[in-house]
Amino acid sequence: MRWYGLQGILCIVALLITVQMQAETWKDFNEFKINVVLNPEKASDYEREFMDKLKKEGTPLIEGNRVTFIYENKSSVDTLPMSIVGDFNEWKEEYDWFIKLPSTKILYKTFEFPIDARLDYQFVIGNEWILDPYNPNTIMSGFGPKPEVNMPGYIEANEIEFDPNIPHGQIIADSIYSEILDETRAFKIYTPASFNYNHKYPSLYVHDGYEFISIARLENVLDNMIYQRRIQPLIAIFIPPIDRFEEYFGEKKYAEFIIEELIPYIDEKYPTIDNQDKRCTAGISAGGTISIALGWNFPEVFGCIISQSGVVYIDDGYNNYLKYFIEQPRKNLRLYVDVGTFEWPWMVETNRLFKSVLDEKNYPNSYMEFNEGHSWGNWRSHIKYGLEYLLGN
Repeated sequence: MRWYGLQGILCIVALLITVQMQAETWKDFNEFKINVVLNPEKASDYEREFMDKLKKEGTPLIEGNRVTFIYENKSSVDTLPMSIVGDFNEWKEEYDWFIKLPSTKILYKTFEFPIDARLDYQFVIGNEWILDPYNPNTIMSGFGPKPEVNMPGYIEANEIEFDPNIPHGQIIADSIYSEILDETRAFKIYTPASFNYNHKYPSLYVHDGYEFISIARLENVLDNMIYQRRIQPLIAIFIPPIDRFEEYFGEKKYAEFIIEELIPYIDEKYPTIDNQDKRCTAGISAGGTISIALGWNFPEVFGCIISQSGVVYIDDGYNNYLKYFIEQPRKNLRLYVDVGTFEWPWMVETNRLFKSVLDEKNYPNSYMEFNEGHSWGNWRSHIKYGLEYLLGN
């Protein structure tokens, strides 16, 4: 190919300038900002190129441990004051405000997070909470979907995914009328793929049970871990609350319903192992509290406890289990406890103290912390560690 005269030379020069400009523009977000500030006459072109690339790759913009959340105000007028809420600021509004990039419609806010963190967040414009429009990754919560940021070192929990190539257990809906509660209580039963009435199985009683199916996909976790021989085949009972606060934070009738009515019903209908070491209870947040309560008050029934982000200290005289574990004699319990480092500081500190008490009193236990918040995305990824510790092969 031959280039002719001045026209060819100009084409080559223009191409080199374009390549150089793009290299400077896309090196990182800080350099992009500098280019915009130093070249306001080109800001709209830079913005268009930047946003086109960002929309294809998704937000937020992650560079090492630095995360930049970005919003483009497409309105013809300036947007209302805009902030971001999330696990990293205890979901406080009017706390972390976006900054407007001069000569553009781009608003941004930059943070530094641990390289293995996974965090939920939302944008707040005025009084309205919205999703990040360019983030394809969302996690369901008890309050609807929320965008999530997965840092480069975060490892996805493959156990939650449905594997069509392995055998699957069955989930059966059931209910009983409770004379103690004077109402009918619904629940669901998981039986493993290898279920056989001639074989006896450990049992797992799961609080917030329906969310553990719909959000945490615990049935997939059980299928995968049983198939991989990481845990024993088991029967799981998924129990939804009706009045969550009352039932999990001290309503004794709920505990009596579990002990006196539900467990006898399950043990009669299904081939369970009638031994506290093979009967576990699990829950998240307040569900962790009722799990600890059931184990503490009925150690002859529940011998193993999974508490994820559990509330282990409530100063009301009845639910102060931290105090009970400190002051009263050791009981025959094994515990798995975990907490997210981005949860409320009081929750992190009380769970750390709980761990030290368990060690001091020689309770068999496994304790873990994760760079995540008070979120189903956290709990569903890590319940596997509790299952392996308490019901592993």
